[in-house]
Formats: sequence, C-alpha cells, structure tokens
Amino acid sequence: MKQINGWDKSLFREVSSDKTSKSRAAIRRKLERIRHKLMAGGRLTAEEKAFLRRYAPALYDLAMAMERERAAYEERLKNCRTKEEADRIMMEKMAQMGSAREEDAETKIMRMAQIKAAEKATAAAVNKKPSQVEKDKKKQKEEQERIEAKRKRDRKKAARERREKERVEKELRQEEYEEEERLKEKQENQYVEKEMGIIYGRPVNSMAGEVRPLRGGPWQEVEFKEMDEIYVGGGEFAKGLAAYQAVMEEGV
Repeated sequence: MKQINGWDKSLFREVSSDKTSKSRAAIRRKLERIRHKLMAGGRLTAEEKAFLRRYAPALYDLAMAMERERAAYEERLKNCRTKEEADRIMMEKMAQMGSAREEDAETKIMRMAQIKAAEKATAAAVNKKPSQVEKDKKKQKEEQERIEAKRKRDRKKAARERREKERVEKELRQEEYEEEERLKEKQENQYVEKEMGIIYGRPVNSMAGEVRPLRGGPWQEVEFKEMDEIYVGGGEFAKGLAAYQAVMEEGV
C-alpha cells in the first residue's frame, strides 16, 4: 500500500498534475501539519477543515467524526454528578477505544489524543464535582441537621405545652382555692348568724314587738313600743330580741 509520509494514500486526493512541484510540496507539508495537530489532540480551524475537505476528504470525514465524538465525551464529563461517575465514564471510554479492532494504528492514535485532550479540557470542571463519599457525608450531615432541627422544634413545643398545662393547673388550683374560701366564708357566716340569731329574710311575729320588713333587702325592723326603741336585724335576730324583751318585761 502506497503511503504519503507514513499515511495511507487513500486518505488524500491526488494533487492535480498541473500543479507545480513546489505547490504540491506545500500542500503536502500543510497536510502533514494538520496530521500532527490531530495526533496531538488539537482542534482544527475552519480553514483547516476546508483544506482537508478539498485535498484529503477521507481525513476530513475522520476529523469531523472525532470532533463529534470529542464534543459528546466532554459533555458527558461536564454533566457527571460525582468524581466517581466521571471515572466510570473514562473507563467506559477506554474500553470502547480498545474494542475498535477495525481501526488502523494512526486512527487509534488520533482518537486517543482527542479523548485525552477532552479529559484535560474538562479536568477543572470534573475536579469541582464532589466525590460520592463527600456527597454521602453531606447528605448524612443534612439528615442529622434535619433531625436536630426537629428535636429542637419538639422540645420547644413540649415546653410550650408544659407551660400551658402549668398555667391551666394554676388557674384551676386558684379557682378551687377561691371556691373553698367562698364555701368557708359562707359556713362561717352561717355559723355566726345561727349563734347570734341573725338569719335574714324570715318574717317574725312577736307579742313584744312589731316586725316590719325593710324594703330592698332581707333585713327587718322591729319596734318595741313600750321602750320607744327600734332595732334593725334579721328575722331570728328580731325574734330573739323580741323574746328576750318579753322575758325582761315579765321579770323573769
């Protein structure tokens, strides 16, 4: 197989015979520079692509295929979520490159150079990705923070409920105390009234005194005409006073 500077002649279009020897040499030198550029992982300019399309269409097709492959590979690396995912993508790519048995050595060299150039171009972006371990630690930390935040909320809620319970219990105790005090006062008043004969609201008739109810309350007025005295008090008070006065008048 005839080769041009170590390349398969089929990659290149025969330079027209009307070209001068000098022109043909210049074209071949430029093709050689493009070849080395591809083998070094470089990107072709629009002018270089146009040149290949004219003078080496097969190499042009190969260069375009490698350019698309490189762009897709770079995109995958940039979009990976973790360093471990990027490593897995790289290993898959290397396995794919090694399985391409139908390719000639020169094509494999160029493809490998383009792949390595893509990895170098995306290295900064990949290095910013978290590792899976870091991601797991971050997730674990976030989960712990969430649990701790919930515990704080629960403690605050429990404290509010405890304070509310204490407030209600205090109010109930106060109400019970006040009710006990009212009952105690009522019992004491009833005892005093009973002992002193002052139970309000009972009409009393006495031979010794005339009992008249007072308007607007339970009190009664007792008038002892013989003594020109008037006493004001409850029914039992009036009754007791009248009985006492009757006894006094009888001289007992």
